[in-house]
Amino acid sequence: MSGSTTPGRRERLLARMLALGLVGVLASGASAPRLAHARAPHRTMHPERIPITRAIAMQAVLRRDTQGGDAQGGFTGKGTRPQTASLGSPVEYREAVEESMRLGKWQLGIDLFEQCERMHDMPAVSHAALVSAAVSGLCRHGRVRVACNILLSTLSRDVATQGGLGAALDVGAVHALLDACASTAGLMREASAVVRQLSAVNATVDAKTYCILIKGFGRSTDARGVGTTLRGMRAAGVSPDVITCNAALDAYARANAPDDAAALMTRMEQRAGGLPGPNIRSYNALLKAYARSGRLDKAAALAQRMRAQTSASALESAEKTDATNSDLGTAGFDPELAFQAAVGNAPSIAAPRYLMWNQISLNTLIDAYARAGELDSALALLLGEGGHRWAASSTLASGVRAGAHAYTSVLVALARERRLADALQLFEAMKSSCVPPTAISYNALIGACARLGDNTRARALLTAMQQAGGELKPDAQAYNALIAGLCRTAHLSEEALQGVPALVVEMEAAGLAPDCRTFNALLGALARRADGRGAEAIAARMAASDVDLTIHSHTALLSAHGASGDLEGVVTSWERLLASRLPVDRTAWHEYMRSCLLADHQASRAGSTGTGSPVSAAYVGEAVRRARVRATSPGAALALEALEAMRRGAGEPRLPLPPDAFTYAILVHGLSRTRAGAAEAWRLYGQMRASQIRVDAPCARALMIAAKRFVGVEAAVQLILDLEDDGWSEQALKPLRDELSQIETVAQYTVDERWKAAGSQPTQQQAGQGRLGSGNTGGTQAPLSGKEKKKRDPLFERHGWNEFENGFRVL
Repeated sequence: MSGSTTPGRRERLLARMLALGLVGVLASGASAPRLAHARAPHRTMHPERIPITRAIAMQAVLRRDTQGGDAQGGFTGKGTRPQTASLGSPVEYREAVEESMRLGKWQLGIDLFEQCERMHDMPAVSHAALVSAAVSGLCRHGRVRVACNILLSTLSRDVATQGGLGAALDVGAVHALLDACASTAGLMREASAVVRQLSAVNATVDAKTYCILIKGFGRSTDARGVGTTLRGMRAAGVSPDVITCNAALDAYARANAPDDAAALMTRMEQRAGGLPGPNIRSYNALLKAYARSGRLDKAAALAQRMRAQTSASALESAEKTDATNSDLGTAGFDPELAFQAAVGNAPSIAAPRYLMWNQISLNTLIDAYARAGELDSALALLLGEGGHRWAASSTLASGVRAGAHAYTSVLVALARERRLADALQLFEAMKSSCVPPTAISYNALIGACARLGDNTRARALLTAMQQAGGELKPDAQAYNALIAGLCRTAHLSEEALQGVPALVVEMEAAGLAPDCRTFNALLGALARRADGRGAEAIAARMAASDVDLTIHSHTALLSAHGASGDLEGVVTSWERLLASRLPVDRTAWHEYMRSCLLADHQASRAGSTGTGSPVSAAYVGEAVRRARVRATSPGAALALEALEAMRRGAGEPRLPLPPDAFTYAILVHGLSRTRAGAAEAWRLYGQMRASQIRVDAPCARALMIAAKRFVGVEAAVQLILDLEDDGWSEQALKPLRDELSQIETVAQYTVDERWKAAGSQPTQQQAGQGRLGSGNTGGTQAPLSGKEKKKRDPLFERHGWNEFENGFRVL
């Protein structure tokens, strides 16, 4: 038996490992790798290091068991017993490193690698084989940075000793390491250092090495790194081939640097500096660069040139081959046959070089129009309609049909614009054109149907995806899109809420574990249903499933507790967010303030004070003392305290966030429900005026409600005058003026007793004197200076009847 281990053989293997004392070594695989040999290459052996005899014996035992050993260590006849070299030789070390990496014990492999470097003065070939084995094994286990450190430290020592290690290194292992760096974020600096060290030790650094490096810079969107690599390549005497140039063009496209790509294409067309001439991949890469940067005019001009060059070159080539290829059976040029020859279906025309326009070109151009929102032009190109100047403009180009990528790009754009009917019609056209839909196509349609509330159609698309067969199967994105759609309507339909658990079970049965998107959709549904306990249960399920809470998860928990009137739950959720060390952005602060005020409101409607818990009561009391506010509402005190903490900076990162118009709108709207809160709302309005933050429509509406209920008519007049000064139009001010006229009609008095006693209407200058909220007075009324007070009856004055409160409120 080779490649698998039976239970009985595994028990024998463990018994032998126990005898060798290696079970503890393999069990301690979580220790951090020791890579200090770059600083101290000749350090003494650590007392806890593994004796090499045990490691080699373990490797021999494992190999013997997997190749046919019996219980007594003999052989059953299957396989041949390996012939090992002398114990402790570099070859045995290399085999032990390879075996450790194969077993997943990369820490043990590093230990063996370091021991071999110290104990043996190896020739360059043996040393290079050992390094290649360690680097390849670490890359397979995703330890790319560790592999880079090992290779860099080894090469740096070889530069000093001139040991010739670089020339003996396995080029395939180096390419695998560079490709792993290119696929891992944040490792391109290490990859560049590896290439420099390889050049320093005269290792093989060919065009493929630089090509991998260029692709990595493209994936990290580093256009400067691409240019630096090209210049370094020419300085090293390595001539860029067409594959490397195309990789550079694609990297510029990924880095959103179309000007750099165009400059490189110009040099390629001029053959400047020994660069090769462009091919169709080159032009497609430049077209991609224009498309991604949104330069539709440049993309269209390049496409025009590509198609014109394709038609002219094809005609010229056909005229030349017409005289020599008599087996074509035609005296002229057949565009369709030329197209088939170009794609490789008609070998009699041996000139595929002239093709400069293919399906990838058309897909890229359509994707450019779809990304820019020019959906009508994209549809015209896709369906071959005559409404676009490009549609079916040449006979040869009519043989190029759009592929699944183009259809999917337009489908995604239509779904993003909520044009569901057009998206479904295009989906049917896609299937009728024999273009198989991809998973992205289905996911875009399912997401669009779910966002628009058509969960029935979304479910039908998911079922069709399941029945399509082949490699097309619903992925986590498809399930999450449908789950999110059901959760959006869960507060309106009990049937939608009941369908969510069944869909989650179906998802798990398909081998797809629910991720943070799945749980966040469920949290959002429970927040809309004001179910704080259910939201906490989902959070506990996430912790049990090893799914970390995202910032969206925390904000959904805040909203759920706030909607249910649980102020203590809001505080607990907020403290959990701060402890998670996630970046606390302005959206999280806004949700916390809104949830505090909403919990206050819900608790007051239910007849509860909201401070039943001693913990929350103590927290609220401390917040009131620190904020020095007059509000008696605990939620309002917490919201105002959050405003001050937001200015100071709290959470991660601890950067102060200045409040914006939306911050004040949330606070003003929540505070305007009570008398004390209305006064605080007008105090915040004074801060807005002092900070030159313009009031938006929701905030102005909340301030007007506070003025109607508790503050007074003079505040409402002042608000309108301030908005006039800010440049509000009459149309925008009309709703506020209508509310002000309703106050005057119901109350049957004018703006102020001063003007009523004078028997005249206030002018704008008079109304501007003593404006409320524009200074530090907040919502307090200005004293009646310069006017006589109304005469009061002594009897009424003695009994205090002039200050009698009847509880009347103007609404």
